[in-house]
Amino acid sequence: MNNSNLGQRQLVSLEEAADYLGVAVLTIRRRISSGELAAFRVGSGPKAPIRVDLRQIENELLRPIPAAGATK
Repeated sequence: MNNSNLGQRQLVSLEEAADYLGVAVLTIRRRISSGELAAFRVGSGPKAPIRVDLRQIENELLRPIPAAGATK
């Protein structure tokens, strides 16, 4: 991992990510499990809080819906 990327991440809790997207926390966990969303543990141990990168969510998971009648 490139340390310069760390400063570009905006890590938020699973709850915050779910609220931002208007989905359940379970949906965020499923995206992590499927590999669609990277997750990070803050600290060590199995109970360390999990965070996701809000910028990754914005760049990779949010997609605009084309307007009705729009051509491709």
